[in-house]
Amino acid sequence: MKRKYLILMISMILVMSLSLGIGATRTSMKEVLEAFLSPTLTHTSIIVRSRVPRTIGGLLAGFSLALSGLLMQCLTRNDCADGTVLGVNSGASLAVISAMICLGISAHQAYLFFAFIGGLLAFFCVYVLAHSGGRLTPTKMILSGAALSMILSSLISAMILPNIQTMERFRFWQLGSLGAMTMSDLMILGPVLVLAIGISFFLIRPLRLFMLGDEMAISLGVNVPLITTIAAFCSILLVSCVTALCGPIGFIGLMVPHMIKIIGIHDLKHQMVLSMMLGGILLVISDIFARVLGNVEVGVITALIGAPVFIFMLRRSTHA
Repeated sequence: MKRKYLILMISMILVMSLSLGIGATRTSMKEVLEAFLSPTLTHTSIIVRSRVPRTIGGLLAGFSLALSGLLMQCLTRNDCADGTVLGVNSGASLAVISAMICLGISAHQAYLFFAFIGGLLAFFCVYVLAHSGGRLTPTKMILSGAALSMILSSLISAMILPNIQTMERFRFWQLGSLGAMTMSDLMILGPVLVLAIGISFFLIRPLRLFMLGDEMAISLGVNVPLITTIAAFCSILLVSCVTALCGPIGFIGLMVPHMIKIIGIHDLKHQMVLSMMLGGILLVISDIFARVLGNVEVGVITALIGAPVFIFMLRRSTHA
């Protein structure tokens, strides 16, 4: 475990250094260090420091999405669950865009509120749909989430397409982007992440028992409705916060926990920490690729990577 933590920590530092050095203007590692160590401000140091919010924001967003995906997978007992698959991203996006168009809201703090309400309602709808017609199964959860996501995506398109100005303004946001991240955004995302992480770590023991099944958890003294409600609240808050600030970035919450489980990490506490670290690394790497390719948003890169992983996981669960 120490080796895994060390590898991810070194990888995180390396990826952050690359993110600070790569952009429209390329800078060397020496120039990146000088930008923070030198007391004099130069053109290069100003450029490097301007990339700090994007880099830190990418890490925090990756932490949030990975932890949110792991919590959803615990709640549904389904390795194919995350905010994208279960319609939470689409619900949060629809709520934010509705607030933008209908209410003229432009403050990120308000986006966060509407994104949380939209994500919560979407998750509730998926849960009700999957429960209807018999016993809840992972396949029904995925199909219900896919169906709701398509409906919500159609509604989003119907609202944006007639309004050319709105479509032009928010088309990059819809794809998921870290380019507009500011320090004030980090002040929003940081406390939410700290709150959700703190609550999630208090839930480790009851979630371990919950994964054994409802009857076993109840017999061991777990308040199943309370634990599932709190875990769902944390998960939806995390993914909604990222959606409000960066747009709907998909598949990080799906890929990362699954990758951690594949390498043999079975303890939930280590899964949480390592998933967050790997999620931050992958999202910042995706953002670096998006910058190198040019005119590509990070949400496109994560979707290109995540879609094949999702197909692989779905095939694996079907054969199992």
